[in-house]
Amino acid sequence: MLADYPNSRLVLHRPLWYSPNTQNAGAKYLAEGLDRLQLYFPDIDALVAAYGQSDPGRVFMGDKKGFGYFKKHHLKYFQHENGKQGVFYLHPNEAGAAVLGKLWAKAIYQAI
Repeated sequence: MLADYPNSRLVLHRPLWYSPNTQNAGAKYLAEGLDRLQLYFPDIDALVAAYGQSDPGRVFMGDKKGFGYFKKHHLKYFQHENGKQGVFYLHPNEAGAAVLGKLWAKAIYQAI
């Protein structure tokens, strides 16, 4: 992307939390997927740092708070979805989308 769009800037956000029982008709995330998702955090940080050296001022760290925030407040801000392992939480509801938008907007503003 950086080569194709030389005036672009990228902001990378950390993934969001989801419940460890998340499994629907099309996807099986479960606790193993949630654990794997968190392994990406240091890789994302390292990627941003590496691009900070190779392409200064082009790639920035975005939101790091969403994962913990939605883990703590998922009952209020996530859709309650029925799945193969019971009710799971994967997608923000309307109020959660507004919170997420504010988290991302703040991180983007601070980054660039």
